[in-house]
Amino acid sequence: MLNSFSLRRTFISAIQTTYAASTSQLVFKGRTYCDFPETSQMDYEKKSEETLSKLADYLDTLPDIVPCDSDYDVNYSMGVLTAKFGRDIGTYVLNKQSPNKQIWLSSPFSGPKRYDLSSSGRWIYKHDNQSLHELLEKEFQRVFKTGKKTCGDSTSVPAPMKDFWVSSCFAVILVVGCATS
Repeated sequence: MLNSFSLRRTFISAIQTTYAASTSQLVFKGRTYCDFPETSQMDYEKKSEETLSKLADYLDTLPDIVPCDSDYDVNYSMGVLTAKFGRDIGTYVLNKQSPNKQIWLSSPFSGPKRYDLSSSGRWIYKHDNQSLHELLEKEFQRVFKTGKKTCGDSTSVPAPMKDFWVSSCFAVILVVGCATS
């Protein structure tokens, strides 16, 4: 029977496999644990709505900041954010999964991922411990063809994105801010 401690502690599979020289047996190498606090439904709804709403607002401003495909379109409705980057790149879909208290991402580059709210307030993919904003930053560097990760402090962020920067919702704005420098 599971106790409350084991329910709060999430097992992340980090099984490394090796094969013995003479056999093909799976060898268990270790476990990794991460703490994901129990989040109330109200806190989840507030944080997920804030995250998706601010990301939608940010993505809406992209055509004013960097060149975008003529097919570029962003739509956010009823907990589903769809960002069409054009035929050559593809479509990002992020949506709330309230029963699981997760944000799900479908990316044209990395495929589907499910993010949980960590104790630090970041959305983390448990299988690789990468945050949603880290993945989007990496992928948007690819989309906008920039290798720069940061532009420094918030004084270098263009005015239309100032509120987004201050909210610390996503670091992805740094990439686009660099692309326009």
